[in-house]
Amino acid sequence: MVPLMTAGIVAALYGGTCTILALRRPSEGEPANQSTRAFSLATALVFSLTLASILVASAALQEWLGNAGIVLAAALAGLVNTHSAAISVALLVASGKIAPSDAVLPILAGISTNSAVRMILSRTSGNRQFELRVMPGLILTVLAAWAGAYYVRING
Repeated sequence: MVPLMTAGIVAALYGGTCTILALRRPSEGEPANQSTRAFSLATALVFSLTLASILVASAALQEWLGNAGIVLAAALAGLVNTHSAAISVALLVASGKIAPSDAVLPILAGISTNSAVRMILSRTSGNRQFELRVMPGLILTVLAAWAGAYYVRING
């Protein structure tokens, strides 16, 4: 819980700072081609298939490699979607296959790999300003999550 709280606080502070700075700048106009759909069937199906695949892969890797297999599966899943990785690990906890304390590392691994992908995408698909706004927030948030996990580990 502490790792997610520290990451959430840092993300909120960073996002709030960026919002305040953006409100002080003159408006650049409305972005073009914004989608107004709140739900996408294709996205929901991809998410469901990803989640199911991760659950199967996690179970197989846990059987083969133990808890290290779950960390590996979550890290690989994070390359695509951090939510499905976290949900898969949470379902393993809920089903009693792993202890709650053993869920922290796989979830952080999924968040970390997903953030790395997002940093790469911010560099390759956005302009330099976009990259300079996105990357520090991702780095700070991931570091805060890992620092929270470290804090819990050394303080019990």
